[in-house]
Formats: sequence, C-alpha cells, structure tokens
Amino acid sequence: MYGRLNKSIIGKAVAKVKSSHKALTLSDGGRLQLRLSPSYPGKGSWSLVVGPREKQVRVTIGEYHHSIPGYISIEQARQIAIRIKKSYQHGIPAEINNQIQREAVTLEALIMWYIDFKRPQWAERSYHKMCDFLEGIKRTKLATIPVSRLTPKLLKDELNTLGWAASTKSDAYTFIKSAVNYAIGNRMINDCKLPKYSHLFSEKVMRQPFKALDLQQIPEFFRKLKLIDKEAAASILLIILTACRCNEVLKRSQQDKLETKASGALWYIPAQRMKRGLEHTVFLPQPILKLLSYSPVVYHKMQWELKKLKFSATMHGFRSLFFSTMIEHFPQYKDAISACISHGKELTNHSDKSYHRYDFEKEKILVFSAWYEILLQHGLEQILAEL
Repeated sequence: MYGRLNKSIIGKAVAKVKSSHKALTLSDGGRLQLRLSPSYPGKGSWSLVVGPREKQVRVTIGEYHHSIPGYISIEQARQIAIRIKKSYQHGIPAEINNQIQREAVTLEALIMWYIDFKRPQWAERSYHKMCDFLEGIKRTKLATIPVSRLTPKLLKDELNTLGWAASTKSDAYTFIKSAVNYAIGNRMINDCKLPKYSHLFSEKVMRQPFKALDLQQIPEFFRKLKLIDKEAAASILLIILTACRCNEVLKRSQQDKLETKASGALWYIPAQRMKRGLEHTVFLPQPILKLLSYSPVVYHKMQWELKKLKFSATMHGFRSLFFSTMIEHFPQYKDAISACISHGKELTNHSDKSYHRYDFEKEKILVFSAWYEILLQHGLEQILAEL
C-alpha cells in the first residue's frame, strides 16, 4: 500500500521545488501525501485523505524536513496513517481521531520531543541545562497534565513551587514556551497561547550582557593566540571572522557547501547547526579559507585553551563586537548586518515576513570583507601567517 517514497526521491523533489519556487505534492500510496513547501527548502507537510470520494476528509499528520531530525519521518508518517485508517474503519471520524491525539499530549512528552529535535543544534551545556529544566518540571503537576488543559496561571503556580531564582524561572518559562510553539507549528497540539514572562511573573529579571573585548584589545588577544594549539586557534579565528555562534563553527564538516566568489567563498552553514533552524551563509575572504583545512575542536578543548590565555571575555562577545563595529561603519546596512549574525529581519509590518526573502548576499560580502580588513589592522595578519 505504502512505499513509493524514499529519501532519494524526496531529495530530487526538494531540488525541483527549490529551482521552480513552486509547491509540489508527492504520493506515497494509500492516499498518504507529502506537500513540499517552496518557502522553506526541504520542509513539507504530511497528510492523509480518508473516507469515500463524496465525503473525503484530509487529516494533517505533521511536518517533514529532509535534513533536520525531529520532524515526522517517512516511516513515522506511514505508521500514523495506518492508525488513523484503522480508527476510521472502527467508526471514529478522522477529524475527531486527530483531535483526540492532539488533546492527549502531555507537557512532558512534548518537551521530550522538543529536546530530541533541538539536540543536534545545542551545545553540550545548553542540552544539560534543558534536561535540568525537564527534571524540575517532572517534580510538578505540569509533567502529566495534557497540554490542552495547560493555563498560564497553572504554569505560574507550579513553577513558583520549585523555588528557582527569577532568571532560572524565566529561562525555564521561555524553554516551555518554545517547546509549545514547536508543537503547534508541527500540528502536534492545538493552539496554546502563553503570555510573555513579564506579563505573568512580577519579578524583574536582570540580564548581564556578554563580556566582550574592545577593538583596542584585539591585537593583544591575537598575539596570545600564537601560543595555543593551532587547530583551536583556527576555530577561534573562524568564530571571530564569521561572527558565528561557537557550535556553528566547531561542528563544521567537509560536507559543508562552499560557493566560490571572486574574492573568497560563501560558506553555507546547514540548518541543523543553526539556532533558528534555517540555513545561514557567511563570506570568507580568500586568505582565511585555509582555516577550514584545520580539524575542528570540541567546545571544551577551545575553552581549555582560552583559559590558559586568561581570556576574561566570552566568545559570544565577539558577535557583539562585530555588530557594534559594523553598525558604526555601515549604519545604512543595519538589516544586512543583522542577517550576517543570523538574526531576523527588522520589519515594521509583521505580514512582510512572508514576502521579504532577500538574502543580502552582496551586502554580506561587503560587510564581512570590511570586518576582515578591520581585523587586519588589529593584528590578524600576523596570526594568519603563523597558521
């Protein structure tokens, strides 16, 4: 009955959708269908048609992604389709069956799905932090309650029983809200609106900015980099030059796509390594392409090497330094600079997000090239010569 589709067939269809910019519906047999989105490459929606021709009902099963784990795979879609068909044959209408499935999902199960989905994108410390949040939630009534019965007041009352500091509670609440939004987006549950933390909790959360070096401190930092392991130094330089998050660079592989340009190359960082789950591109000027030839190091190895240098800031602070420096030099390219660090576009009209798909490729080349030139003036050339 099922079995027409496989990863290879879907991969070819994804490429076709990407080139044509048109949606495409694939059939797996047994009235199980996958509709591929032209807006989000590699993403699609599973659905099943049940009932006689004159009373057909289309049941949405969930979302599919060709390269990111955590979505509904081909085999999972087939198994769900079989269960829905059986229940329909036993007299349970498909739409009711779908509704029952959604209303029975507990918050604990939902959070576990979300953790499994995000695991490839998180650093080890982030993963353990989210697991700690889950363990805390298990000590409350929240774990076993169906999400359909979750209310903001219940969430507030139960989180307050844990005795967490305001900052920890805020992070846990944001985590829960992200998990709920993930489930809504994948049609695992019905809509469950949760307010902002500040609208629910009275405590004020004070956030310390990431510690960053000043531009004047960069030459001394580059001089110290010569003293550490070359592979660690290469990874640190790539993080600084691309203004990426650590794991976006540290988890690089030889399969990453490089697109050659006149003065360097565009480096395509795959969606599964990105915080927002969307593919990201950065520009590497020609002289720094050699850094990619060094093997990546793990996060703890990099931190150990930095500790030897008595590095007092944070690696994330280099993103702040990049952003503030480039905004100062190119205030007219604010949206492009935000795109360089994989932040969303700042749009006045929320509905514009559906139409604004410009990727700022030309501006990224200009901005990253200018950032490279600025760093050359602050000692980058000497450390590159050592590598």
